[in-house]
Amino acid sequence: MRPIRKRATPVGVFPKRFLISTLRQLGQEVGLTVPTLVAPANGGGAARALPVRMHVYRGGRDAHQFDVAPDPRQAFVEVWQRQWEAGLAPPNAGEDLIAVEYLHAPEDAPWLGPRMADEIEGQFLVRAAPEGRYGCVLTSFVPFRPAGYKFTPVIGLTHYHKFGPEFENYALFVNLKGAGATDDGANRLHVDYYSFAGARLATADLDVPYNSGYLHAVEASLAEHGVPAAALSGGVIAHCRGGASQFSIFTLIRNKRTGALGLEHSLPPYYYVTGISHPDIRGPFYARALAPT
Repeated sequence: MRPIRKRATPVGVFPKRFLISTLRQLGQEVGLTVPTLVAPANGGGAARALPVRMHVYRGGRDAHQFDVAPDPRQAFVEVWQRQWEAGLAPPNAGEDLIAVEYLHAPEDAPWLGPRMADEIEGQFLVRAAPEGRYGCVLTSFVPFRPAGYKFTPVIGLTHYHKFGPEFENYALFVNLKGAGATDDGANRLHVDYYSFAGARLATADLDVPYNSGYLHAVEASLAEHGVPAAALSGGVIAHCRGGASQFSIFTLIRNKRTGALGLEHSLPPYYYVTGISHPDIRGPFYARALAPT
């Protein structure tokens, strides 16, 4: 086996995007916070904060951009849905994908490249009312791939779903393919549902549109596949495989009485199994993980 060596120069990590989705179907307004990145002053006067741009993907295409000039004295930039949607025509159906990037000049590359190679995280915010309390989940910026990039199929576990008369459960699949993506049938996810004891309850195939947020109702899917309510009492975990774009996957549990929404973020296996990065391990691992069962 070839030795694993740490690269001195970051590869495949710049530029990056922060991904979230609207949640109109659940009556929620979404927002985000991202760190303020400040260019070194280098003796040339006041430091310069990099502008932040939100790309609003609607119907699979980059339909709108909203730019924010951060205050370099503030550690974070906070933006809500009503701000980037001001003056934007209402959607026909479905959820929008929001992809956030930092705008930068060529001379920023020497300091920004290493900074982006580190884990840069933002917060996905949700609230039911403009002045009400909000919840959040912390997630990382992900690589934004060039056109023609061959994506590795996603492998993920959506966290423990809790069932009961007061709850409803969803899985939110947020994915970004970029410009020119067409529905070629390659972005299908296979989902296996397991009980908390490890018994497989059902399987489903989901067609997730490119450049979109896709909200999947877990109770409805399990009922469609004939899973009795009694089998859900201990909770359910979903194992997802497939896809052909850059994914962020979230577990959502909503309290039907109060409207409160809980979010959790599912991480891919390489966060836990570092050996996957080695070329002699990666191929066999994915071949077994993606094999039909």
